[in-house]
Amino acid sequence: MKHAILTLLVCLLFGCVSKTEFQPYQESVRDLEVETDRLEKRLPKIEKEIERILGAVRSDQADIKADLIDVRMEIQTLRGELSSGMHEREQAGQARQSMEESVALQLGYLQQQMETTEARLARIEDYFGLKPLPSAKATTKSPPRQGSAPPATTGREEKSAALVVPATPPKKELSAEEAYEMAYHLFKSNENEAARKALDQFVHRYPESSLVDNALFWMGETYYRTEDYESAVLKYQQVVKEYPKGSKGPDALLKMGYALEKMNEPVAAVAAMEKLLKVYPKAPQAKLATRKIEQLRSGQAGTKKDASN
Repeated sequence: MKHAILTLLVCLLFGCVSKTEFQPYQESVRDLEVETDRLEKRLPKIEKEIERILGAVRSDQADIKADLIDVRMEIQTLRGELSSGMHEREQAGQARQSMEESVALQLGYLQQQMETTEARLARIEDYFGLKPLPSAKATTKSPPRQGSAPPATTGREEKSAALVVPATPPKKELSAEEAYEMAYHLFKSNENEAARKALDQFVHRYPESSLVDNALFWMGETYYRTEDYESAVLKYQQVVKEYPKGSKGPDALLKMGYALEKMNEPVAAVAAMEKLLKVYPKAPQAKLATRKIEQLRSGQAGTKKDASN
């Protein structure tokens, strides 16, 4: 714009154009100047508007960037949770598979043990004749009706009936463990007399077994249950005398003291308990023996005091 005005002035000064020809240009220049002033006045507002728009754009960009960061973090979190969930699911699947395999193995083992136990029980029942007998209803014949003649039998049938003898299958020899388990089962079932006989039979049949001291002790327990304390003491004493290093020594001395107490022999009961403390000081039964000794001695002191009074 300024370049055009200068060109017109130069032309005017040097006579290139007349004033009449220059006047339209002058008006155009004025219009241009007015428009320029107007635009220059509007320029600050436009600049402010542009700054405002740019600020809003920058703010939006910052918000968008922050939102993008949040979205990325959420995506990472979800990926981590998904990975963790897949890992946990995989571990749970492996654990379940391991558990199923373990249960299957245990079931197989229990099935095998059950079959073995059933076989051993069958041998024990067969050996001692404990298998259930057929019912009388199935074995006995109904008596003949009154007034009816007995069924006729031929001589051949009578002869064959006389010759028939019920066959008994040969008894299978039990192992020491099987015989002991059978006797101990009777003891646990509170069948004291049957258990005592089975235990005594075990002791005489398997004298070299390491379970003989156990069998003698349980025999003493059958007497103790039936309040035959004297016989119980004899069995307990046999355990202590013949098997001092056996596992039932402490139990035998402890129960011997209890039996002697039942027999109103507190002095002998204390002696049995003191022997337990001396021979088996670290045995769990020693605590019970110490407590019983205190009770017995306090009872003796009370009895002496009453007698003196």
